[in-house]
Amino acid sequence: MTDAGTILGIDIGGTKVAAALVDLGDQPTIKAHRSISTQPELGRDHLLASVSNLAVDLIGASVTPVTAVGIGSAGVIDSASGCVISATDLIPGWAGAALGPT
Repeated sequence: MTDAGTILGIDIGGTKVAAALVDLGDQPTIKAHRSISTQPELGRDHLLASVSNLAVDLIGASVTPVTAVGIGSAGVIDSASGCVISATDLIPGWAGAALGPT
């Protein structure tokens, strides 16, 4: 049996944010998943706080250490900085959002 660890994947969409903890053992298994409404009308800062809270909740629920986090989002993301460099108007102010370490 391979112990490849647990990762957290987050998908930020225009209507919902979905997240899952995945055990990467011999047969990758979703250990927990949750989704929340994006609530784009509340703006970028609210969405970033909601995503952060979702991540903290799932990581806190993990029985094994989370070794990596991956985030997907609509728009064009600069992979080096983790910033949204362009996006539609669906989420006001989304362009410029920092999704990675700053």
